Amino acid sequence: MMSGVSADRGDRRFRTQGPGLAVALLVSVVVLGTVGYWWIEHWTVWHAFYVTVLGITTVDLPPMSRGAQVFTVFLLFAGVGASLYTFTLLATVVVEGGLPKRLQRRREATRSRITSSSAATGALAPSSRNSSAGSGSHTSSSSAIPIACTPR
Repeated sequence: MMSGVSADRGDRRFRTQGPGLAVALLVSVVVLGTVGYWWIEHWTVWHAFYVTVLGITTVDLPPMSRGAQVFTVFLLFAGVGASLYTFTLLATVVVEGGLPKRLQRRREATRSRITSSSAATGALAPSSRNSSAGSGSHTSSSSAIPIACTPR
């Protein structure tokens, strides 16, 4: 069983090595590829970017000089590796439940902000909502937000 401190450290490490790093890695490969083709082949930035994306997605490439071919080999290794890392990491987050856990934490933080702001404005606190159930409003068992029922 994992203690709260160890789980918190693992989550912090996931945030620093997780999706942010993966996307940054992929974007940096695209930027470096664009700059490389622009410098080696003297293409426009758009054409260099386009060829970089073609290369990373392993689609057919246009004719190019020997230097650009060597550059493309390194770009393909880096780009395909970064792409696989990014998509594998994102799939792992979804499959292992990391995404639902993050969404749950976000919901709890939002509820906490709503509760603290409603307490500051003098609105009913969550514990006093249940006592107001007899006054025509009903609360759902899965949510702490009162739902007013109106007759049809």
